Amino acid sequence: MDHHGSVIFNGIDSLTPVNQRLCGRYLKSFAYYTIKERLPVILTVVLDSLVRNKSEITKWEESAEADLKNCIGKLAKLKNEIQTNKIFIQVNGKGEYIKVWNDHLESLKKSSDPTSWFDSPWLLSECYMYRRLQSIFEESKILSNHDCFSYQKKESFEKSAPDIKALGRYALEVLENCELRKKEYFINLVKFALWGNRCDLSIGELCVFGKEKLATDRVKALDRYLLHDDSRELYALMTEYGIHDFVIDYVLDNAGFELFCDLCFCDFLCSCSLASKVRFHVKKHPWYVSDATANDFKELICKIRGLGLDKLANRWEAYLSKDIWSIHDEGFWTTPFSYPEMVTRDPTLYQLLCQANLVIFKGDLNYRKLLGDVNWKHSEKLDSVLGRFRPANILALRTIKSDIVCGVVPSKTKELPSDLLWMRTGEFAVIQKWSAYS
Repeated sequence: MDHHGSVIFNGIDSLTPVNQRLCGRYLKSFAYYTIKERLPVILTVVLDSLVRNKSEITKWEESAEADLKNCIGKLAKLKNEIQTNKIFIQVNGKGEYIKVWNDHLESLKKSSDPTSWFDSPWLLSECYMYRRLQSIFEESKILSNHDCFSYQKKESFEKSAPDIKALGRYALEVLENCELRKKEYFINLVKFALWGNRCDLSIGELCVFGKEKLATDRVKALDRYLLHDDSRELYALMTEYGIHDFVIDYVLDNAGFELFCDLCFCDFLCSCSLASKVRFHVKKHPWYVSDATANDFKELICKIRGLGLDKLANRWEAYLSKDIWSIHDEGFWTTPFSYPEMVTRDPTLYQLLCQANLVIFKGDLNYRKLLGDVNWKHSEKLDSVLGRFRPANILALRTIKSDIVCGVVPSKTKELPSDLLWMRTGEFAVIQKWSAYS
């Protein structure tokens, strides 16, 4: 370690070994690439957006310019800490989980576990950056409630507006006739929810749907990229229950188009007697660029009115007012802890999930946390990697954007490139179910 708190980085020229946690010390891993390249770029984009929108941000307050300059300075410092492999410092800011964060960092230091950017587990390093980023804005006078990714989210929504209109029209058609071809519609909508996960602003736009006209045949064509597909088993599970007793905890990922896909799917479930209640879990504050917050959820319903989808907006507002749908923003979702740790770290949240009949996890980060962010053998069964985390039936809807996956039969993996780059693009996906009653 040098006198500035940097740690000399001695990387290992390999991929992450099997059964090891993903970590930036492995030079051929996506974790290393993310910390070295992607995280600094994400901070640069935030910096640029503040500079570009300086006049709008500072026009109401005399002290705003100095406050903005202070934020920009802190962002530049954070970027430098990453690039020079600094030791993690304490987290500032507001909220109950600040103490949780700092206690965790202190315990790691006492146990001599690595606490620098490239040497720590990737999950810790990445989550730590987003927590530090949030702290910078929480400490600001004029930007304390600012979503530093709002400009990117807005631009993404505008780009996806034709897709949203097309899917919205299809959803309304399905809702009027859902009993006619319930299973077919179910599978179509669960796959829209899945492939909507390609739209992740932290790695760039990945949406693949056609403009204006919704091509359900295109979604079916994507089946060849599904490495595991439990959609029919999921339908069988859900049809075993009656409308009065099927509760879903839906752990969301991205705002915008993906969230719209999620809500269309859940509207179908509630309308077609497959679910009685859905609890949506969002992030308490801006996270991983495009992750959905409570504000993003409510804003989406307002925005689709401008796209001529008032019928859907009215339905979703009614679900919320009747408590058929509810929005939850527990702090645990913005910690660096894996889901097997939830049992002891947040027993209240774990007990809430235990009351559900199904817990749906969307996206790459939720999947990584579900698996403890360990590089399991690709053929390892989901049941064997969940540890103590077994609250209810589990469904993972995830397009693959990092070097981790399980439950894939060897015959499937043999068809894939050996360099593992296929795991980083969102091109391939899994629909994986774990049954609590099998």
